[in-house]
Amino acid sequence: DNSLTVDLTELVRMLNDLDMGHTTEDAMLLLEIIDEDGSGEIDFAEFADLFSRLMRGDKTLRGFNKLAEALNETPVSILLEQCNKRGLKCKFSLLEERQATSMHAAHFIVEALLDG
Repeated sequence: DNSLTVDLTELVRMLNDLDMGHTTEDAMLLLEIIDEDGSGEIDFAEFADLFSRLMRGDKTLRGFNKLAEALNETPVSILLEQCNKRGLKCKFSLLEERQATSMHAAHFIVEALLDG
């Protein structure tokens, strides 16, 4: 909906689009696990955390593996994979949200902090 967050309706749609077979209750559980600020929506930082946890194989997210597979082909996933291979920790920070213009889609400016 261009809000730059993912709400329950969008999360259900995303899981259904990936043919994951999850119910609305499953989506509610995922939202509860990931929504750190209690807003009822997943913002960019929470989504980056979800992605990182999925890539690390977080056991609390068991059952959402197909979501990890769908996200596994992004530049962020490649960076995380390389960090894991080298024993580095990677944390993402949202620096700026840029609104869509007539020339460009909305996008994020993100900083990746590597440690180790």
